Amino acid sequence: MVFGDSPLPEEETTVDLVEKVFLQVHQACKRFGVSLVGGHTEVTPGIERIIFAGHMIGEVKKERLVTTSGAQEGDLLLLVKGVCIEGTSILAREKGSELLTKGIPSPLIEKARNFIFDPGIDILQAALVACEAVPVHSMHDPTEGGLINGVVEMALASEKELEVDFNKVYIYEESRILCQAYAMDPLGVIASGALLLTISPSDASRLEGAFQKASIPAQVIGKVKQGPARVLTKDRKEIHPLSRDEILKIYA
Repeated sequence: MVFGDSPLPEEETTVDLVEKVFLQVHQACKRFGVSLVGGHTEVTPGIERIIFAGHMIGEVKKERLVTTSGAQEGDLLLLVKGVCIEGTSILAREKGSELLTKGIPSPLIEKARNFIFDPGIDILQAALVACEAVPVHSMHDPTEGGLINGVVEMALASEKELEVDFNKVYIYEESRILCQAYAMDPLGVIASGALLLTISPSDASRLEGAFQKASIPAQVIGKVKQGPARVLTKDRKEIHPLSRDEILKIYA
């Protein structure tokens, strides 16, 4: 992993803070078997919180490469874990005090804060389990714009029609409660921690078994059809991408 220009806040930065942050970075790299190459980090005036920017470089054999654009007609569309994991954590971290005034219990807010770790925004294990178990045709990690934008991006990249049953999408109860407090659609809130993938129906039972063995929740939420590139609900209503993530409502 290589860091880009990563500023630290002028007023808050201490040697202990820098050491703590880079210890966490090294621990994460060790966990995933990643080498930290380096980069540029500096104390920057006008910055109120730590901002880390970086990118990762890796290699894969051509025949093992899974892209967003590989969905095939007849595939099943699966959602690993649920929505909206990162968005729920952001809501609890940014609006904890305000949520208390809205009547949300403190234990629920604390649990939601920890969503970034449990169920977590890590999708590496799920991706590895899936690719080891069956041929995965396409894969995508929905982030900004939530699940809605994620499935639209898959449809556009693959030039296929995705029929999605949004009633089958698992939404964490904490996510429902916090999103409701700010009139947000959980399906449009930043969804890091979820994973979308498509496979042949003949591989479904094998992948289900692999996920169960690894204690990874997943569900079939749709299927891939011949184009045009679009997303439809089961009652044939077309879903369009969101122009902005629902999470931005808390900053309005």
